Amino acid sequence: MKKKNDLRKIFLAIAFFLTILVSPALHAQTGFEDDVDDEAPPEAPIDGLLTAGLIAGAFLGYSFLKKDEKFS
Repeated sequence: MKKKNDLRKIFLAIAFFLTILVSPALHAQTGFEDDVDDEAPPEAPIDGLLTAGLIAGAFLGYSFLKKDEKFS
């Protein structure tokens, strides 16, 4: 069992370091060519129901977590 845990730790460490090494290359961007229209689109308005959705989501998440605690 200990050998399985050791292999898992080694695998996770290798995956972590590969992610760290590859991540900067994924974020690199080259510049636009001269004939590309690179202006930003107009900003989208934030809807007034955003606050209501956040409150409802927080309430539902809390109630589902409380329900799971009762059965444990």
